[in-house]
Amino acid sequence: MKKIILFLSIIFFSCKNEIVSYPPENLEILFHDQGRNYPMRLGCGWVKNPDSINKDYKYLRVYDKASVDKFLKLYRKYKIDTTNFGADVRIHILVHQGIMTDTLCLGEHFGVIKNGQSMKDSKELLNFIKLRVEYDKK
Repeated sequence: MKKIILFLSIIFFSCKNEIVSYPPENLEILFHDQGRNYPMRLGCGWVKNPDSINKDYKYLRVYDKASVDKFLKLYRKYKIDTTNFGADVRIHILVHQGIMTDTLCLGEHFGVIKNGQSMKDSKELLNFIKLRVEYDKK
């Protein structure tokens, strides 16, 4: 019996369980290369596993407090757009705010979809995101 307990404790303590913990407010950003053309508009869906995306996409998680706070300040200013213009989505963002998560999709130059609803453009937020992910660099 002592051997079994010793064996199980060795296995238990040798297993390394790495869990990455992010602050409750953070961003997951998935974006295409700048200027890439597709034969149709891209939708606002999110991939199930960002690790399995192809080379045309880049993935970044932003969790530093200054960047997230500035983003959320700009993000909360969005107003609904009644024209219901569908954006050609190039930047996908999961906005984690505690237990709530929103989806934000941005076009390369214009067009915003927040949780499936068209929103009025915010050049300031678009430029902030492009600068943060170094979108304009090749």
